[in-house]
Amino acid sequence: MKKIIAILILAVFVAGCVDQSSNDYDNTNSGGDGGTTTTTEEVVETSTTSTTTSTTTTSTTTTTMVNIPVTTTTQPAPANGTVVRHFNWTDFNGNDWTWDLTLSEDTYNFYKSKKRTDEYTTYATDPYDDELIRTIVELFKQSASGEGYNDRDTINFVISFVQSLPYTSDNVTTGFDEYQRYPYETLWDNGGDCEDTAILTSVLLKEMGYDVVMISPPRHMAVGVNLESQSGTYYEFKGKKYYYLETTGDNWKIGEIPKEYKDQKVEVLPLIAKPYLTFEWTAKSVSYDSKKVNYLITVNVSNEGSETALNTKVYVAFETSDPNKVYSQKYSAPLDIESAGSGWYKISLDVPRKVDTRLVVTMVSDNAAPPTQHSTWFKT
Repeated sequence: MKKIIAILILAVFVAGCVDQSSNDYDNTNSGGDGGTTTTTEEVVETSTTSTTTSTTTTSTTTTTMVNIPVTTTTQPAPANGTVVRHFNWTDFNGNDWTWDLTLSEDTYNFYKSKKRTDEYTTYATDPYDDELIRTIVELFKQSASGEGYNDRDTINFVISFVQSLPYTSDNVTTGFDEYQRYPYETLWDNGGDCEDTAILTSVLLKEMGYDVVMISPPRHMAVGVNLESQSGTYYEFKGKKYYYLETTGDNWKIGEIPKEYKDQKVEVLPLIAKPYLTFEWTAKSVSYDSKKVNYLITVNVSNEGSETALNTKVYVAFETSDPNKVYSQKYSAPLDIESAGSGWYKISLDVPRKVDTRLVVTMVSDNAAPPTQHSTWFKT
């Protein structure tokens, strides 16, 4: 039996803008570790910008037709800036399915413009594609209910859809050796590598109410699902059994694992929303006298993660050759920076004349890792 479903999903996101000052001085941002000695002083200026989202979702029409070839299915012409993606696959029970999704180019470009991180769960917990995920999940639930599928059947139904997506190499499709896709990108691109399909699978199953994690064998990514009365390969994490789900290839069911990954050590990644801070900075000398030089330090920060970065401050200091001492230091006032949001800080800081020093800039937040950057050493 062939199942034909048409879905129209349009979601447009308008990203916020940040008013940036001129960057006309040192912007040498080599990585490094910095100390965080605590002395709080005044901040010149701070500001945050969050992403504003506007979502438009049309009604979803589900039509089941018997013995009608896919080629006879007619779809309305997509609106400007949209694309129709056709998904055809056979589930574990031998049913053929055809789903057509109309996706927004603006939304795709929004995700395409986001910086990539090495936090895989960031892609699986991003809140801005929730409407799309909920719509697809509702279709899975309705279809599974119509077929009389239980939990195990429903999970295998979802995984059969994801496994049908073509495997594509990052360096061929994006020009990057490693390019993690958000679920919206994977659907728009009609495929991805193991990371992308694992992210998509985990998002769909989590929205359906299943307890899932991501599982990473060496140089691979898959999904684990906690399910009662299941057999096959599983990994214990925090007292629970998560059964392996392979998201690439065909016909892999719950608990079945490719032999090259069996008995390999894996990393289990819980789907926890986290902030992920990136930043750029400039420092400009604005005044000096016989004893000191005053610098204005401007820091622009973005939260590329899926959770608000709480109580986020900038620590700046002019370091000495002694790692336990600094010439001067300051903390900014705190800001809360939302997911996909931005903020900027301006801090005035003095340093003695005619000394060798370097500037350290660190982002400090209650719930985010503290990224640090240094300038090169220079004489004031």
